[in-house]
Amino acid sequence: MKNLTLIVSATALCACTGAEPPAASSSSIVMQASSTTQQSSSSVATVSSSSLAASSSSNAPMIPPLDRVDPNEQIGWSMHTDCGPNGTTGGEGGDTVTVTNGGDFKSAFNGNDRRIIMIEGRISGVGGIKGSNKTVIGKSGAAIIGGVVLSGSKNNIFRNIEFADGSNDTFEHTGSTCTWFDHNTFRDGKDGNLDIVRGSNYVTVSWNKFYYTRGHGHMLSNLNGNSDGQTGDKNKIKVTFHHNWWGAGVQERMPRVRYGDVHVFNNYYKYEKVANDRGQNYIVGAGHMSRVLVEGNYFDGSKDPIRFFETGHGNEPLFRITAEIVHRDNEFVNTTGAIAEYGNAFAPPYTYSVDEAKDIKEIVTKGAGPK
Repeated sequence: MKNLTLIVSATALCACTGAEPPAASSSSIVMQASSTTQQSSSSVATVSSSSLAASSSSNAPMIPPLDRVDPNEQIGWSMHTDCGPNGTTGGEGGDTVTVTNGGDFKSAFNGNDRRIIMIEGRISGVGGIKGSNKTVIGKSGAAIIGGVVLSGSKNNIFRNIEFADGSNDTFEHTGSTCTWFDHNTFRDGKDGNLDIVRGSNYVTVSWNKFYYTRGHGHMLSNLNGNSDGQTGDKNKIKVTFHHNWWGAGVQERMPRVRYGDVHVFNNYYKYEKVANDRGQNYIVGAGHMSRVLVEGNYFDGSKDPIRFFETGHGNEPLFRITAEIVHRDNEFVNTTGAIAEYGNAFAPPYTYSVDEAKDIKEIVTKGAGPK
């Protein structure tokens, strides 16, 4: 095993390929260049700032705990008190309805009344939806085919659903707050699989699977903040990703962040090439004005596990680093390329536990996705 820690100028940060601009800085940053087969993680950590209560829908299927982190518990930004005293609660306490087609789903989701919506079978024709205080749960084998755009909505939960084959993004979360995506599959978007953009805030993405089954030119899974010029995203795009599995065909954006405070912990990354796939570009990308905390993840054969993106704005010098990344206690197995770090990122304002990174492959591959 051979480790090398370098202080490098941004022009030497990484060899950049793919759809994103090069990363650079007028100041120095710390990057670890590794030829190791494995870097071990430290023991499990419990991190605590201000405690926020956990909540989940009583109608959701219960999943036996696999390790220290309960897979049925809501953790992260969606538990913020701005979402309510108990965080994001969805349709808890409302009536339960079952839908079997896209039209009935849209009708049930519309409005602000509390409601629990059960999806039976595979439905399509959903498109744009706007509604609040809903819990959407898929029965066994449930799927929404053809893409969803959630806009202007608050306090919603999506669980146990396959989202697939979006004509643009498979799921676009735009201008919405207080959302929990839990134990779903997102696959085969023509662009992203789950993009969180345009002033969205307080989102938790937990125990999901992201992948592509066929290749095309834009296999870019999870965009958080869609433009450097989207200044309305300042102090928003607060997202937690934990215990997710990024798999076949995902080229980049796992996630790619602008402006937000994004917490990425206990996720598993294992790229596998699919037909007509041009190859993987990078994993986690921190862009303009973002703060990203990356901890306890398992990077399995990944290219450029953690890297910066900057493009220059107005009177700012080109390639000025405005992002901050902290990474700790991750497992890097047969990885190559950039592992970037700069600044202090942020301290999550919620209580959470971190599983040991060395166990994440087993935990996540057993527990992620619909049940």
